[in-house]
Amino acid sequence: MSITIHGETYNSRPLQLSLIVGILLIAALLRITRLSSLPPGLSNEEIAAIQVAETVRVGRIASLYNVGDPSGGHEGLYPVVEAITTGLIGDGLFAYRILSVWCGLVSIALMYALTRRLFGNFAAFAAAITLTVSLWSVLLSRATIRETLLLPLMLAFLLILSKAIHLTRTISPDTPTTFLYALVGILIAALVYTHWSGIVAVPIFLLYLAYLVVMRQPISRRVLGFSGFAILMAVILGIPYLAVSLRSPSLSGIYVFWANRPRGITGFLGSALETLGSIVLIGDRAVTHNLPGSPLLGPLGGLLLLIGLVVALQHWRAPNMMFVLLVLVVGLFPDAWSRTNTNFGTMTVALPAIVVLVGFGASLVMDRIRHVPDLLRDSRTMAFATGIALICAALTGFILFGIWANHASIDRAYHGQLGRLATYLDHTKDTLTTSICTFNMGRADANNISDPALLDLMMHHENQMLRFSDCLNGFVLTGGGGLQRIAYSDPGAAKSLSPVFQPWLGHAVSINESPLVPHSVVEVNVEQQLADTLGMVTLAPVTWPPDNAGSTENAVLPVRMGGYLTFEGYTLNEPRLYKPGDTVSLVTYWRADGDQIPDLRIFAHLLRNPNTEPVLQNDTLSLDSSLLRARDIFIQVINIPLPPDFPAGEYYISVGAYSHDTGERLPVYDNDQLRGDRLFLNTVTVQP
Repeated sequence: MSITIHGETYNSRPLQLSLIVGILLIAALLRITRLSSLPPGLSNEEIAAIQVAETVRVGRIASLYNVGDPSGGHEGLYPVVEAITTGLIGDGLFAYRILSVWCGLVSIALMYALTRRLFGNFAAFAAAITLTVSLWSVLLSRATIRETLLLPLMLAFLLILSKAIHLTRTISPDTPTTFLYALVGILIAALVYTHWSGIVAVPIFLLYLAYLVVMRQPISRRVLGFSGFAILMAVILGIPYLAVSLRSPSLSGIYVFWANRPRGITGFLGSALETLGSIVLIGDRAVTHNLPGSPLLGPLGGLLLLIGLVVALQHWRAPNMMFVLLVLVVGLFPDAWSRTNTNFGTMTVALPAIVVLVGFGASLVMDRIRHVPDLLRDSRTMAFATGIALICAALTGFILFGIWANHASIDRAYHGQLGRLATYLDHTKDTLTTSICTFNMGRADANNISDPALLDLMMHHENQMLRFSDCLNGFVLTGGGGLQRIAYSDPGAAKSLSPVFQPWLGHAVSINESPLVPHSVVEVNVEQQLADTLGMVTLAPVTWPPDNAGSTENAVLPVRMGGYLTFEGYTLNEPRLYKPGDTVSLVTYWRADGDQIPDLRIFAHLLRNPNTEPVLQNDTLSLDSSLLRARDIFIQVINIPLPPDFPAGEYYISVGAYSHDTGERLPVYDNDQLRGDRLFLNTVTVQP
């Protein structure tokens, strides 16, 4: 754009380009810095999104996915894009978040283009700056959730729609083009396939068309026909979504919208007021979306929004004003309609209108302050705005890295302990094994994901040197007890360590390296201690199963079971005289001589006679057997509670191992001779 002042011609385009590039660089800095370590891990919302993306990667593509969310299903477009991205880049926290960074930066560029089209250059820069430094926008660019794709799609829809109907500050009656209206239809479908709140694109489109007709705006006569084409395009692309919604209504966005409806008119008014107040007063209470207690916009942004909103309402008949007001009202409706607390994620569809009004308000203020030629506005005023942007970016960085990152709820919301451990292990290049104590070793499903599976998601490369046990009843000492790490996936796990296992950590050394919390990872070397212990437990009395004549024969420990498992020995809590209601506690020691079956279980049976069925038993394994390797020693505590009415007498104890999936027991060998499928230990006596 060339501007003539006092007879001289100036080109402001290079300056504008330089400023928007500078804003994008500031935005990139806020979004990429510590991307793989902040947030420290993954939230439940992100885990659900990643699980769906992993489902897509194995070839299961659908319009809607059931991820165990009681409030509805999970739309399929974001997981497809995430699966493509991670398929090219890899796994891990950084790889999962890089798509969000791209979406965030594209959103700023689209915000600039949209606002510039509607309200001019300065408003565009102010809007771009607002989106750059808004905490929710920054967090959205670091989150692996659907809304991160929803924002650029919503902005693209509004920008293309404004171009399709030839909307700038006024409406032009130029002839519509098929390509732009086809894009409008595609973007409407894409929004619906990304998040249920994206359906607001339909009423925005239809209501604005109605406004153009009712207000007799100078539009081409062919606009309505082309608009029908756009809607038809959206319906055709949305047929799979509609089909799934009809077949499984509880998964659809319409169900979510209806299920979360407010309780009566009073509830709706209260929710609407809370939604409006969240912009400038209270905000989203979830730490994954916000610094709890903070509004969407700061004081300056709130003031500029109010100015822009008041002026837009005063001039509501103007097509650009009505366009933004309509997007604001319709975009805020999904959150205002909800009975739950304010959710910035649901408000994402209204964010473009909010930010545009902030930019418009800033432009109005600058118009009142400075009456200068356009070129000076492009230079001095823009330089001033850039300075404001740097100050706001520094403040946002302080809030993000200094306050939000240290909030008390962050660790719980993002599984922070596991996230820090994943970051540490990713940057640790030694060959030490790490035995991780975790209380969550269950199999991953739609409602829960185990710590081993979650740690695997967070890490950028596969680590073969990990072991998992609960450290309550199971414990792993790798490589014959040599130098190794013991880590805790839960901050309170170290204090909950079983007394049986505490002696192994008597001389542990804490690893105080970033980003670890002190004492969350320790190093131990118990090779000699383990050798001494195994030397003692191998002296415990053991007998082979009785032969056909009923006679028994003493066995010599250790004893091989199956192909790659050895029973080293055991200890039994003393005295061996029990009362009904007591617990028989058996501590067993095992050695892995190679890879184990992934569904390994250890059993302990209490029997009145070696040839009878057990009267009590406990089948368990408190560790992940699939990760065990040769020379690993694992300790399994097996507790057998005696009922209060348990009959008195002498009881045999037998132990063995089996496959949980098939029920097949591992054979017991005396050297190479098969000796049944169990061993008999000391007897115990029960007396009233």
